[in-house]
Amino acid sequence: MSEPSRFFVPAIPSDGLVRLEGAEARHALQVLRLTAGDAFRVFDGTSREALCRITEAARDRIEARVEREREVCAEPAVRLCFYPSLSKGDRFSWTLQKLCELGASDITPVLSERCVARDWTEQKSIRYRRILLESSKQCGRGRLPVLHDPVPLESLLGRPMDGVALFCHETAEQTLSRTLQEFGAFETAHVFTGPEGGYSPAEFELAVEHGVRPVRMGGIILRCETAPLAAAAALLFASGQF
Repeated sequence: MSEPSRFFVPAIPSDGLVRLEGAEARHALQVLRLTAGDAFRVFDGTSREALCRITEAARDRIEARVEREREVCAEPAVRLCFYPSLSKGDRFSWTLQKLCELGASDITPVLSERCVARDWTEQKSIRYRRILLESSKQCGRGRLPVLHDPVPLESLLGRPMDGVALFCHETAEQTLSRTLQEFGAFETAHVFTGPEGGYSPAEFELAVEHGVRPVRMGGIILRCETAPLAAAAALLFASGQF
């Protein structure tokens, strides 16, 4: 039997009364065909989830009672922070969606030298965050990934970073798996992945100067939307999540 549909609420009310309004309510009523007496789940992005049952349903409003709450234990044991270079078209949207599914906690778009896409409008910001919200609902995340505004690469490299800091590049001497073996156990990983045209030699040297470890992911050059996902999967496997 499938789990009841899942919706996001800013907070699970202490009085046990949950309200869905606007687009969320219309989706529940018109697309999912939920009616009074049906159950659904809500989560608030803080690893709490509640099973609710509809008591009243209107055209664009739902009221429901919380039947029980639980802790969502779907989050990785390690904190995964990703810094993908901003890419054009639907590539970045797809990257965000999949990084959410793989448990990324923080995502910071990077403006690197060879980035083709550089514009970041309020409309795009809203759309990208909506993608992360919808992906979190569908894949059972307990927490919402934090999407930051774009930052130039040189500014990011100058920031202190705890845990493991990795710079994915096809010319790196050491593989990602060997590097992670050297680090051993880690609680946080920071991962930089390049744009369509790759990082420039100057950016590679700058990363090394700031102590970010260059790593290679096999002999095949990965696309800009594939590299962060391959790195995420490797990190989850290395930390015992897979």
